[in-house]
Amino acid sequence: GARNSAHLDRVARRVGHAFDAPISLVSLIDETCQFWAGAAGLSDDLNKERKAPRETSICGHVVAAAVPFVVEDVARDPRFANNPFLRKHGIRFYAGAPLRTSSGHVIGSLCVLDNKPRSLTDRDLKLLQVIADELMGETATLNAAHELASG
Repeated sequence: GARNSAHLDRVARRVGHAFDAPISLVSLIDETCQFWAGAAGLSDDLNKERKAPRETSICGHVVAAAVPFVVEDVARDPRFANNPFLRKHGIRFYAGAPLRTSSGHVIGSLCVLDNKPRSLTDRDLKLLQVIADELMGETATLNAAHELASG
């Protein structure tokens, strides 16, 4: 609901600040689509939409690989250099950590993006994963609380 998305927007904003990244997303993936449940720094048109096709998303790769994923320079990465979505929005850097359910199922990624190439240390990447794991732990708790309340 809206309340959860405000919470996830705050999480995204904090992550963006922590990594000094202009854009940060809590991105959930299904077969066809990526949906930004939490977001900070998106352009107005993207913020209205809050979703994009899965095939243009780097998050899809995080979900498939189930490990943190970094693209230091999108324009130099053959997998993404011709990606119309990334080019249109000037995305040059991506780092994402998988969002795992308690059963180990990856449902999306917590990611930071920049419009200039950069790199992350292993420590930074571990931190991103820690935040992703904490967020999922919290979300499970929130969901359980919600089910109790509405059951």
